Amino acid sequence: MDFFSPHKSSLFGNYLPRIKVVTTHIRTGLLGLANHLFFHKYEPTDAIFIPAVLLLLLEPLVLSFMIWLYSTGVLRLPPQSLMLSAYSTFYMVLISSITLYRVSPFHPLANIPGPILFKITKFAPLWYHWRGQQSTLFMSLHAQYGPVVRVAPNEISVADVDAVGSVLGSGGLPKGAAYIRFRVVSGPENLVTMNGDAHAARRRLWNRAMSTEALREYESIIANRAYELVDALDAQISTAKGPIDMTQWLNYFAFDFMSDLGFAAGFNMMKEGDVHNLWAGLHLHMRGVCILSHLPWIPDIRNRLPWFSMPLWPIARKWSANRLRNPSQKKDIWYHLMDEAGLEKFQPSLAEVGADAVLTVIAGADTTSCALAALFWLLLSHPECYKRLQQEIDSVYPPGSDPLDVSKHSQLPYLAACIQEALRLLPPAPVSGAREVPYGSGGTEIAGHFLPEGTQVWAPPKVFHLNPAYFSPKTDEFVPERWLDPKKDNDDSHPNAFKNNMTAFLAFSYGPANCAGRNLARQEMIMVMSLLLQTFDFRFADGFDWKNWTKRLTTFFVTIRPPIEVSITRRVS
Repeated sequence: MDFFSPHKSSLFGNYLPRIKVVTTHIRTGLLGLANHLFFHKYEPTDAIFIPAVLLLLLEPLVLSFMIWLYSTGVLRLPPQSLMLSAYSTFYMVLISSITLYRVSPFHPLANIPGPILFKITKFAPLWYHWRGQQSTLFMSLHAQYGPVVRVAPNEISVADVDAVGSVLGSGGLPKGAAYIRFRVVSGPENLVTMNGDAHAARRRLWNRAMSTEALREYESIIANRAYELVDALDAQISTAKGPIDMTQWLNYFAFDFMSDLGFAAGFNMMKEGDVHNLWAGLHLHMRGVCILSHLPWIPDIRNRLPWFSMPLWPIARKWSANRLRNPSQKKDIWYHLMDEAGLEKFQPSLAEVGADAVLTVIAGADTTSCALAALFWLLLSHPECYKRLQQEIDSVYPPGSDPLDVSKHSQLPYLAACIQEALRLLPPAPVSGAREVPYGSGGTEIAGHFLPEGTQVWAPPKVFHLNPAYFSPKTDEFVPERWLDPKKDNDDSHPNAFKNNMTAFLAFSYGPANCAGRNLARQEMIMVMSLLLQTFDFRFADGFDWKNWTKRLTTFFVTIRPPIEVSITRRVS
């Protein structure tokens, strides 16, 4: 006789409640295991997040209802005790199965060391990402576990110079899930998020926009904005009642310049201030995007939350329309991205160019101003370096000469070395984004470990930069001399003393997807620093806690930097 028949014999009548409970546990447990196997193979994405959640919520209810109906023949919801038993068993088995698998020797990343909580759940490291401590986290993990660390259930971080080419180089890994959130909502992809042939085609336009010939076109745009920065600082000297925030003025300068370059439109932050609250909005947006980039299966909520929106988007749309109606008199970045020279077989769409022009303003302004702020802090923290740099600038650009004469940049090796050292110690993107082992590839081997399809692979620049095996001695110190050629510089104080592994220098990333604007950024920084140090004397403001400035840095893909309070005086010619 069927144990669960409504017409059961009295022999089994007393055991029916227990049998129903046991059956519920067994069946819901098997259902939990089945869900683990299913979602292990078919991981939820943004598009199927809601169906997946509904599936997980409804399955125990449906199963308990079927068990109740089969055992009693009564068409109604089962008792609360049966539903509670079904739900508790389902989620207990599902969570236990996932946990045990991720820490078991059967997981494909089992032989890669890392914190046990990080192996179990992505939510463990998410706390550090939320606090902007991603860079500090990766540094500490590599210091404890070595060059290859498991930083999440299916993610690793690699700090082995021999693996740089395999991860970032030509034929390396495509950009991974972390880049999904950096795409323009309801719009085309930009250069940062692209992979493969699409990236190569768009990169051709960017390479023209950043060619030596194109950079010469941009010199006057940099010069105009640099002189505006001098005027703004002069005004601050005469009117400011307290210290001057150098971080803020470098931000304003960078945004004004990049908006000129991207749209030939131009902000006027140095004259009007941040009237659109763009910097606060940008950093809040970056924080949210950074958090969501670690949860690619969560639906994209940027259009649903007002504080997530970027004030720059509507402004950029107006600029795009205006740029089409009024062509620039100079060959700006828009000229090259829109292929106004007609060199491409197919001209890019307005939406594609607009997406990249916005990228120009945001990425170009944020990273360059970050690098400039780091350089200022490092120079003012090391007065001997500041003095030597100012002497070099004075010798190349004596009083009365043009400090923005680009033809003399080769005569500024110490300035170039200071910039390089600042990028090494405080790179604007200290962690960068993860790459992904492509689905359909069958997996790959990196740094001596086999990685299955879908594994996310990080190569954090700052971890490489602060590794004594790649940069020594005085790895943690600001020593611009490590970048000087003793023979060319006539500097015998450190002959052949420094080890620099350039494959490990990742401030501008590496390979075909490296930073397209790296040469522009260097030119901009050299011009601005030459002008400012020829014109002014800088020092930390009295009472400013400069020693702890780096401790207040936070990382949301790009480093968010706190104020640098300075006192400024005009130099006497």
